[in-house]
Amino acid sequence: MSYSSAVKKDLIAQPLKRCCRRSLLFGILFARADLRNETVFIRLEDADVIDYTAHLLKEQFTQDSTVSTVKSGGNVREITFSSKSALREIKKFETNNEADMFTATCGECIHSFLRGIFLAAGRVDPPEKQYHLEFSPLPSRIDKLSAFLQSLGFLPKRCQRRGLSFLYFKDSTSIEDLLTAVGASSATLSLINLKIEREFINNANRGTNCYTANVKRTVGAAKRQIEAIERLKAENKLSFLPPDLVTTAEYRLEHQEMSLAQMAMSMTPPITKSGLNHRLTKIVEFAETLLEKK
Repeated sequence: MSYSSAVKKDLIAQPLKRCCRRSLLFGILFARADLRNETVFIRLEDADVIDYTAHLLKEQFTQDSTVSTVKSGGNVREITFSSKSALREIKKFETNNEADMFTATCGECIHSFLRGIFLAAGRVDPPEKQYHLEFSPLPSRIDKLSAFLQSLGFLPKRCQRRGLSFLYFKDSTSIEDLLTAVGASSATLSLINLKIEREFINNANRGTNCYTANVKRTVGAAKRQIEAIERLKAENKLSFLPPDLVTTAEYRLEHQEMSLAQMAMSMTPPITKSGLNHRLTKIVEFAETLLEKK
């Protein structure tokens, strides 16, 4: 079972009030129901959604439906049934604006309508793979679906695949909000937990990289300091430095394994780390000047 099918299976298992089941069915009809000679055709792929839709059609319109395989349609199945009341409702999708496509009875009906659209024409990829949620309704409904989503505060992008338009979201926040709106709380929590885990790993990696870079800089600086002091000593030029720098140079050679902080505290008298770093920088500069003159 795909990740998207698992999310839909979870949504179908959730109990809804009768008015919300009606709104959910109208969402399915809006997304996928087409009319041919006063007969309703609904093309769906997910087996659980097909069974659930047939059940809702029986409940709402007291009509049995027929499920058949679509030739060259892969997993696509076609539900057909006849109902004058269903025909009237479906025709509203073509003539009414997105605010009047169905009548909400309670405050949750609007989310149930969106849930039906997702069940019939939605797909979400596993967040471990990529952040992607899309809707692929009938071509004649895509503009109204875009307007409907925007009325709920969502801003879908539009693209084409194999000549058909679809609406999609790539940002994780919008996907979280959409999954929450349709009632897929488990999928939302999984996405949030994955984001937290990725952020933790990224922060840990950044911390490790920063620590590694600091160690490399520290080791490189210590190496340059020791090499400069050894060159000065080899050229008998160490005594040319001021007394405090001579003392510091000799101490650095004697305690090459120490960090600057350890060295600064162990010197007599102790000095600050920044003060010690300043002295060692002066020693390196003096050595470089000596080599240039030579």
